[in-house]
Amino acid sequence: AEKQGKERTNAGGYKDGQDYAAAKTSNPKFEAYYSLVGLHDTRYDNGTFVPCATDAEKHAERDLFMTTLRATLPASFRVDRSIDPTIQKKILEELQEYVGKEMEVEIELPRRSEAIGGKKTCIDQGVEVAKEEGDEEQKTDNGDNKSSEAQFVKRTLAPAKPIPFISHNDITLGFQLSVDRRTLRRNASLEPLHSFLKIQTDCGHITRQETVSMIPPVVLNAKEGMSVLDMCAAPGSKTCQLLEVVGGFTSKTEFEPHGYVVANDADPKRAYMLVNQLKRMNSPSVYVTSCDGQYFPILDDKSIRGTDKEGMFDRVLCDVPCSGDGTIRKNPGIWKNWNQLGSLALHPLQLSIALRGARLTHVGGYMVYSTCSMNPMENES
Repeated sequence: AEKQGKERTNAGGYKDGQDYAAAKTSNPKFEAYYSLVGLHDTRYDNGTFVPCATDAEKHAERDLFMTTLRATLPASFRVDRSIDPTIQKKILEELQEYVGKEMEVEIELPRRSEAIGGKKTCIDQGVEVAKEEGDEEQKTDNGDNKSSEAQFVKRTLAPAKPIPFISHNDITLGFQLSVDRRTLRRNASLEPLHSFLKIQTDCGHITRQETVSMIPPVVLNAKEGMSVLDMCAAPGSKTCQLLEVVGGFTSKTEFEPHGYVVANDADPKRAYMLVNQLKRMNSPSVYVTSCDGQYFPILDDKSIRGTDKEGMFDRVLCDVPCSGDGTIRKNPGIWKNWNQLGSLALHPLQLSIALRGARLTHVGGYMVYSTCSMNPMENES
């Protein structure tokens, strides 16, 4: 009887039929912390960072920072540089048909009017919303009008932006779309492009990867024939990017590559996911291991330790576990849960992995340390 007297609620704590609240896009601790560490004390001007001379400039920089974090993260991908040149050329030609020009599409809006970027936002901004024939307005318990059918908004999509630092033989192979992954996946007007990307990804010709994730392998500057260690490799997009380079042939007379990538991850389940990701590469030049990065075994000869021959790998990538607040555009839950203690807890692990990575790098080789965080505690200390 007591249960019957209570109103039924769903798993999120909302009454049945009630709209979900918008995801939070602010956190006082987050905003105060990054203001305190001086993130807004410099601004980007004509290709260089210059100090903000006035408080007004700092406030403008802070507003730009927060606006950018609340914007939707666009989808991006790159074409495999190691595939046959004829196939690569054909894929690039087909891509131009999909993303090389402006497209006018109808994008379905979320059914819930409170969702960020949904119906409410479009109405507030005065965007024309197209209603399907036969749509009817329903009354909610509060007396508000609520559409029973999906609604659409017309948008003109800009052509895909080339990513200039993802190139090979003066051919740009990286592209950034003007829509996010959710829009690409859930709208019928973009289905041909989505299907094309899925098919080419399954074939190993294309890797869907965030633009910022492509930077560490580029900075690492790996070459054909080198030995590379990826200490925290899962889910594997950076590993694939490295494998495309070092798994190539150093000369036309070779029949098998000399370079290789050792892809390690501490979690066996994530390592298994890594194996599935690497399968589509169909390369013999990769080896997957699963152990804690800070304890990765040192197998070089003791006689060469302390000499200029010390180390095991030409290149080492340490993309360490982190608080991940740099992914806030695709993980809005970080807004609610962020606090400065996360970076403090992870710092000892990050430092130990970096030190082991440096020890495993050949004298004269490169090690790149990267995180998905903006926190100086994780990146600079």
